[in-house]
Amino acid sequence: MAPRQGLGTEFIPEGQIRAPRPVAFEEEAKFMFFRYSGKLPMGGVRVRDVFHVLWIAKDFSELYDHS
Repeated sequence: MAPRQGLGTEFIPEGQIRAPRPVAFEEEAKFMFFRYSGKLPMGGVRVRDVFHVLWIAKDFSELYDHS
């Protein structure tokens, strides 16, 4: 229920992500992103009971367009 750029999560379609995807996750269609340290995103994918962190951004717009 948090705002999109607040402390909640958001799903980003694979076509909008700028960073390369690991081969093991090439078939995934969307990825979940969380915020850390203010508005910086970190993202990954959940497979069954495990969340795999694939990216941790050091700049706000590094991983995907926020518009």
